[in-house]
Amino acid sequence: MARAGSHTSDFWGLVSCDMSRYRMGISAGRYWKDKGAPPLGRYFSRTCVAGCGAPLGRCLSREPQRNCHGSVGFPVLVCSSWLHILVLYLRKAEGCCYLVTVVTLQSFRKKIPSNGKGPGEHITKRLELLFLGTGGADTTPRIGCKCRVCQEARRKGGRFARNGPSLFLLGPSLLFDTPEDIAKSLEREQIHRVRRLLYTHWHPDHTMGRRVLEQLNMSILNLKGRKMTDIWLPTWVREDFRRRLGLDEHLQFFERMGIAKIHEITAGETLVVDGVSLRAYRMAQPGLTAFLVKAGKKRVVLAVDDTKGWVPSDQMVEPDLLVMEAGWFELDPRGHVLVPENHWVRRSEASFDETLKLIKRIKPRQTVLTHIEEMNARSYTDYLKLERKYEDLRIQFAYDGLRLKV
Repeated sequence: MARAGSHTSDFWGLVSCDMSRYRMGISAGRYWKDKGAPPLGRYFSRTCVAGCGAPLGRCLSREPQRNCHGSVGFPVLVCSSWLHILVLYLRKAEGCCYLVTVVTLQSFRKKIPSNGKGPGEHITKRLELLFLGTGGADTTPRIGCKCRVCQEARRKGGRFARNGPSLFLLGPSLLFDTPEDIAKSLEREQIHRVRRLLYTHWHPDHTMGRRVLEQLNMSILNLKGRKMTDIWLPTWVREDFRRRLGLDEHLQFFERMGIAKIHEITAGETLVVDGVSLRAYRMAQPGLTAFLVKAGKKRVVLAVDDTKGWVPSDQMVEPDLLVMEAGWFELDPRGHVLVPENHWVRRSEASFDETLKLIKRIKPRQTVLTHIEEMNARSYTDYLKLERKYEDLRIQFAYDGLRLKV
């Protein structure tokens, strides 16, 4: 890390050196608290990086912004020219000095307004989702089961088989949840680097494959070549992780190994990664989370599990894409009752009929249903028939490996 002197010219030399590379770069300079920061405002736009339009110096006490590297800092200055976007974050460092992080990147002659979004490796204008696994609490085929659906999945594989529930957001390299077989899903899609991991809730079918971080980020024979994954937990999910299954203790173990870093997202906080913003919302079921994801003008709502009793906020209405659980079915394709009367599933899990009501309420342009349970007794071809039946609602049943661009 380079240390800049107390003179403006010293710091400007540091910044100029970084900008001359014409590519993304990261530099840092330290300013001793007793000497104060130099008057750099004359070199930059005098508009607050938080996007309020007020002059610099009036917004430095606003709430801190979280940048793409996972640290929290106060936005200080921004320069948005035809060539570069330059954002500085000021945060308290160890001891008596402040740390200023400088990030520059080429913007290809397109101005990007200073709107409070942290700097990223690149700016994502389109969302691309990869459905790594579309099964539910039980995958398909289910071990030990010899029903028609499981036997067909064993014979045909491909879209007829379903791994544990997980999504991957390309661009930001953001993984949602780690079911038991997540390593196989990542290998199938040739994803060998996960920079960010976000948990929706604590349930075992979403968390028990977390040791995949060891395989992704370290090698027993090369301990110095470790990589880091940022793990994001909504505060209510973190509370459950502390109480259940030793989840938080295990993640802290990964931190001590140097392969992960834990962050919390508070209610109402927006996480920004590579130009994609994510905001977490508590759902009706205890510990469950829905997400509103934005990139440019595109909006995606993720409610991948336990939507029973969920009332979406007004911000989630009419998104470009809605991703949610399929729900359980009353009858199998032959008309036989699947879920007995008074069964606990009826009280705690959303049915397919309840899912349809939510879709009509949210009014998305497109809906993709996932978390598809083996107990529904339906194969890939059965779900294709349902898509045709409900084509007026623009419903698609996801399959493992499905990629969607929004």
